Amino acid sequence: MYSGENVRIISGKILQHSCHLIGMRKPPPARHESFCSRGSALSRPSLSFDEECVRLVSVESHRTIRPATAMLSRHKQAANLWLGNSSMSYFRVFVIAIMFVVASGLNVPAASAAERSPVAVAAGTAMLNPENTKIQFVGTHVGPKPDPRTGGFAKFSGTVQVDVAAKTLKSVSLDIETASLWTEIPMLTTHLKSADFLEVRQFPAVKFVSTKIAAGAGNAQITGNLTLHGVTKEISFPAAIQIGEQGLTLTSEFSIDRSDFGMTFAPDKVVNKVALTVVVGERTQPK
Repeated sequence: MYSGENVRIISGKILQHSCHLIGMRKPPPARHESFCSRGSALSRPSLSFDEECVRLVSVESHRTIRPATAMLSRHKQAANLWLGNSSMSYFRVFVIAIMFVVASGLNVPAASAAERSPVAVAAGTAMLNPENTKIQFVGTHVGPKPDPRTGGFAKFSGTVQVDVAAKTLKSVSLDIETASLWTEIPMLTTHLKSADFLEVRQFPAVKFVSTKIAAGAGNAQITGNLTLHGVTKEISFPAAIQIGEQGLTLTSEFSIDRSDFGMTFAPDKVVNKVALTVVVGERTQPK
């Protein structure tokens, strides 16, 4: 199942490419309706059609919609017959595009392992940075509406020591600049940097250094010391790894408890568990 954010992004992209494929002209600004915001049609007379589409396309790689583009091209004539002339609505374009996608069983993932670019290993070391690695977190609210918030870090560096012959990891270290934290909501970004959470002025860095790595077939259990918010705790998490001639890819999904690191603000409103995702082989793309 796709998250609400993925559905919003994918549906917006399909809408844009559908309009271009069937030769639809730009509508007058006063009649423009956007399906780009919060998954619903909102009046946005201040933004042009192109401005809205550019905002969507910048979120994800163009490669995720190439299958949809090819499919819609094959159905261009049928779309024209059903939609008619220039009086057609954006809603009809959106509906028929979604029908084509569903009918073909098209899967549009955010990024698959096959699409990741391995990080080169030189002299047994892979260098991590925002150009080849992504660090993302998701926080939620207490209650029936968790309203998840996604964020990440735009500045960090790290190293992974690799035994290329055995195709295993030897060590992992990572340094993150807390002031580089980003979210999709500016006010939330500011709050997370404040004394209620990370206190980035007092604690400018997050550090992780592995102490033990248990290797398996295509996976590893990484244990090490995480220093966050001035507190150092041992954590352990799984990782799926691939080591080949082109380099290293790694994916890990796990959770930490923010209260273990002295961040105890509003536990009745904000869930203590924070989900983390680390992907080596995928570029950081702050939103």
